[in-house]
Amino acid sequence: MKPLQVWLPDLNSDAPDATRDRARALDSWKGEVTVWLLPELEKPFRWRETTFKTSMALPSECLNRLDVYHISTDGIVYGPRCKSRFRNGRIDDLLDQWLNCQEKMALAPTAVRAAIPELDGNRVVYKERQVKFGPTNSLPLNDAGGGTFTASWPPPDQRYQSISPDSESAEVFGPIDPLVENGITMGVERRSGRRTLWTVSQWPDYIQQVVAGSGSLDILRARQQMRSIAALSAHDIDSALVKATKLAAPNIEDGHTYQALSWFYPAYTSGGDQKVVWEAEDYFDTRGRRFEDANDLLTQPGFLDVLRKQVGIRRAWGATGLFWALLLDRLEQRQAFRVCKLCSRILSGRSDKESCSQQDNPKCFNQRRAKDQRLSRMNRGKSESHK
Repeated sequence: MKPLQVWLPDLNSDAPDATRDRARALDSWKGEVTVWLLPELEKPFRWRETTFKTSMALPSECLNRLDVYHISTDGIVYGPRCKSRFRNGRIDDLLDQWLNCQEKMALAPTAVRAAIPELDGNRVVYKERQVKFGPTNSLPLNDAGGGTFTASWPPPDQRYQSISPDSESAEVFGPIDPLVENGITMGVERRSGRRTLWTVSQWPDYIQQVVAGSGSLDILRARQQMRSIAALSAHDIDSALVKATKLAAPNIEDGHTYQALSWFYPAYTSGGDQKVVWEAEDYFDTRGRRFEDANDLLTQPGFLDVLRKQVGIRRAWGATGLFWALLLDRLEQRQAFRVCKLCSRILSGRSDKESCSQQDNPKCFNQRRAKDQRLSRMNRGKSESHK
């Protein structure tokens, strides 16, 4: 796969001014692994967390924490808490899991506790603060009968094509104030006073760790689009790639990084000294010399300049951007998706696989087995009738 840089908001990406803060962060970035957006700041500052990890804080419109990850050509993730946020510190089957997992709706949290950096003289200290959230969008509910309701966007009277359900619904129904009543989180529209449940999508843990901080409505819409494109690729990979490239554009761009982040640290994280020494000749003129370990390399004249070298890289913003980037990468490598003929689930595993295994989808597997058994009995009956 292509090397990839991923920016993941960790606190809140649904604020209306998040796109402007995004531009500020990208413009100021110089290799930090975490970028803090702090409205109370008067000027930016940087500090070193460890020998090789630096962080930055910027004045902003909204409070947020942005973690910057780098994914190597062999799927190794490097960045803050990478082994807990990404299963085993790798992306492996993350895309397939994302396309197939089922989300649930849950009442939204109104606040979280987070350690926020502050300047104390010439040093940085982290102080725990309460970070409050509020609803930013709303979906109209439609009575489906029997005590059930459906919600969709755009509303029937809106004829335009939906691009961002989050921002569009916020403009139509916002601003919205939070309200907690009898333990239930709700949003109250200021203009009409209408109340609505304030909910968020809840994902399986291995997806939730990645999606945390990403918008709920837009990412649901994006996953629906990705599923459609994956199914299309099974019989028309060229059209699928064209469509994916177009839809991914708001979350994907050409960015820059440093060779230390795109190669050295991910390689050392996954394979230690042996992997770094083995791959060094692809980036550095080793003059045929064998190096003992990474420290030996770091002492070589000119090697630090290699690590500081800026290189181009595909950049993905948020969890939505990450999943689009993984989808694009697979299509660009001419790897079409396979879809179960019975339930339309995206299939993983053997290239000749045509339907779900018991592990993929027990319900689909059992239905197929039952159908096969019925056909087998029918064929036996026909065979016996001809004797």
